[in-house]
Amino acid sequence: MRGLTRAFAVVGKEMLVVLRRPSALATLVLGPVVILAVFGLSYIGQPPVRALLVVPANSGLPTDGRAYDLNQQGVLQIVGTRPTLASARQALASHTADIVVAAPDNAVQQLRSGKQVVIQVEYDTVNPYQSAVISRLAEPLAASVNEKIVAQIVAQTNGQSGASRTPDPNLVAAPTRAETRDLAPTEPKLIAFYGVAVLALIVQHLGLTLGALSMNADRRQGMLALLRVAPVGALELLTGKYVAFVVLTGAITSALVVLMTQAMQVPMLASISSVMSLLLLLILASVGLGLVLSLVTRSESQVIQLALLALLASVFFGGLAIDLSQFSPPLQVASQFLPVTEATRLGQDLFLRGAATEPWRFAALAAMAIGLTLVALLLLRRELMHRQ
Repeated sequence: MRGLTRAFAVVGKEMLVVLRRPSALATLVLGPVVILAVFGLSYIGQPPVRALLVVPANSGLPTDGRAYDLNQQGVLQIVGTRPTLASARQALASHTADIVVAAPDNAVQQLRSGKQVVIQVEYDTVNPYQSAVISRLAEPLAASVNEKIVAQIVAQTNGQSGASRTPDPNLVAAPTRAETRDLAPTEPKLIAFYGVAVLALIVQHLGLTLGALSMNADRRQGMLALLRVAPVGALELLTGKYVAFVVLTGAITSALVVLMTQAMQVPMLASISSVMSLLLLLILASVGLGLVLSLVTRSESQVIQLALLALLASVFFGGLAIDLSQFSPPLQVASQFLPVTEATRLGQDLFLRGAATEPWRFAALAAMAIGLTLVALLLLRRELMHRQ
């Protein structure tokens, strides 16, 4: 009985400790609740695949995209037609279309001469999930174009009184054939695509944790109090921490990159200098975020909770678990303030494409690194002045 009483005494003591620290309670309880609420309210689902049709001017096919509508609202959207394949590929490159379906300019003539018509289906993605969705929609899209081609040749044949040639049964059964092609330089694979995203998440969490725990360790050991008489200023202290954490995180990151490219066979098509620049910016931004979190908190447990919340937010809204296109536009904009978001998109481009399709993300990541460093410097100077 006494043991049970002592156990309940410990329970009461621990509950009082938590309740007497409202900031820790808010971080512990409200943080995950807010993240889940934002996730639930902002999720809108898979956006429709945007299809662009190539209808040559002399093909005789309808140039109105609505004529090819498959009545798949929310799944497929015909965004228009183009007269040439080159102009349609420009739309793919600018991300205004997800898939291109191109009919040849002499489709009717080929069928009349007994040749099977080849319908080109092209897309450009390294995302395996998006590739599977697009491939599934490619067949009905090609079938819609096939229907218009067959309807036109039937109309022309009925208009010719002398048309008595017996058609090829095989051609009647399959007048067209769709050839699907992914323009991306690498084949979409789960390990390669998500491996780069996991690498960015690990690097961010490592740099953030090192930066967050460092300043609290200095407080606990009394190092910040010694700086009142030491000749080391806030800038020198911050510079030393950055150099140390960049070296430590960089060494671990290098080992992870070697493991990923050699053991997991993830391609790295971009130059080493481009990849190193990306990882350096990610490390700097992550360390800066960790230092800022440590300087706005007063306890080690609280900064650990904030670091875990940052990890949770990065998993949900950094493009790792779910593609950002499935969230509402305001959340897509807000997620750009996470270093892992920019690093993931840039990393997938550099590793799997060989070049960044959105170079502005380098500037965004650099702005984060510089901005967080300046904020950390100001907060550290304020704390040192307050202690004096």
